[in-house]
Amino acid sequence: LRAEREAAEGPLLDAAGAGDWPKAWSIVKAFLDKHPDDALMNFNAACVKSQLGDLDAAFAHLDRAIDFGFADLGSAAGDPDLAPMRDDSRWPALRARLAAKDAPASRRSQLGQNAFDAWKKKYGDRRYTYLEDDARKLRYAVALDDTSCTQMRQMLDRQCDWCISQFFESGPNDPVLIAIPHPLDFKDFFDGPNLAGVYEHGHRRLVSRDTGASLRHEFVHLLHWGHMDRIRQVHPVWIQEGLASLFEDYEWDDHGNPAFRPNIRHNLARGAAVHGNAPPWPRFFATSYAAFMNKAELNYALSRSIFEFMAERGRLQAWYRDYTAGFERDPSGAKAIEQVFGRPLAEVEKEWRRWVASRGTIKDSVSPEDAIMGIQAENSNDGVKITRVLRRTPAANAGLRVGDVIVKIGDETVRSLEEMVIALGRRTRGDPIEVGYRRRGEYRSATLVETNARPALAP
Repeated sequence: LRAEREAAEGPLLDAAGAGDWPKAWSIVKAFLDKHPDDALMNFNAACVKSQLGDLDAAFAHLDRAIDFGFADLGSAAGDPDLAPMRDDSRWPALRARLAAKDAPASRRSQLGQNAFDAWKKKYGDRRYTYLEDDARKLRYAVALDDTSCTQMRQMLDRQCDWCISQFFESGPNDPVLIAIPHPLDFKDFFDGPNLAGVYEHGHRRLVSRDTGASLRHEFVHLLHWGHMDRIRQVHPVWIQEGLASLFEDYEWDDHGNPAFRPNIRHNLARGAAVHGNAPPWPRFFATSYAAFMNKAELNYALSRSIFEFMAERGRLQAWYRDYTAGFERDPSGAKAIEQVFGRPLAEVEKEWRRWVASRGTIKDSVSPEDAIMGIQAENSNDGVKITRVLRRTPAANAGLRVGDVIVKIGDETVRSLEEMVIALGRRTRGDPIEVGYRRRGEYRSATLVETNARPALAP
């Protein structure tokens, strides 16, 4: 039975990670047809049915999972696939039933290690490096060279330590897998270019398409879920996504704290606030998971903006402490905002609207009037891969070639097309562009200088 379960779990994780829920259900159903009393697979069935919108079946499968021995409250309370169930009126009773049977730590601790071992078994070591950080309970499976891998770990270590000191008190409770797939393996996890990362708490597995904003975002989810498990709370989606998206773009200040910067989401949040399309905070804070994801682009932007506002006002850490302490009294987060700002929520909301409007827009695209690098490119997993170089352009004149991977613009590390566009938008028009790039494993730099020549397609 164990061998059959392990054989099914790999394809199931891949289908779920890619959002192919019909395929995921076919895998679960085939297993349950043979082993209907398997507790873990009934839990997986609940996850799949929840994502398919069949909540009656989802609750039935989770009930069966508990009947047959499933007792991991942390996984049930934390798995994002079960989020639609947690918005249902039947959830509190089921959660109470699980709380009475909560699984021992020894069982939970195997989830991340199992995911790590399964990755090694499926993908081998030809393209992947495998590392274990026992101090932070992290397992890595990454398709990166030594330089990128070291930079990624340094970035996460610093972010981890700061978040622990300011919010979460400690790191993950159990080992967790962090995976950066090779671009050839993206299709196994991401259904199209819009999904860049996912953290599956029920499996203790984080998969990110890049080592930049997406990884930083999902890593906060990883830490946040560990804290929620410890304090037996599940925070609403606007808080989970606001805190995670906040860490998509920041730089470290002279005091060792992250200075959060407006990113690709800012203009959308600002536009909604200025034009009256942002819902009042009380209504926004009460948004269900399903409704939040129905307008995900806007709601992620609004959540990040509110968190960036609290951070800029120096209230974020105090808010999180007051919020978690008073969670039973007000799980929405509104009372904690009033407490740390010392004013009614409506007044704080007005201040946020004035603040976000006053910041203006940021440049989130590169127009023909701006400095044209002269390339076409696509995302790699740790930078921007050049797919075409136009003749008579700064890139061509500087010697950039197809296949080069851009990893830096000026002093800013760039790990995706979005990050490169934002970095270019921050520079002064007309200035030379210092570019760091990798060619066949060798790291190089070049200076791109604007030209008045008309670009031409390379033959």
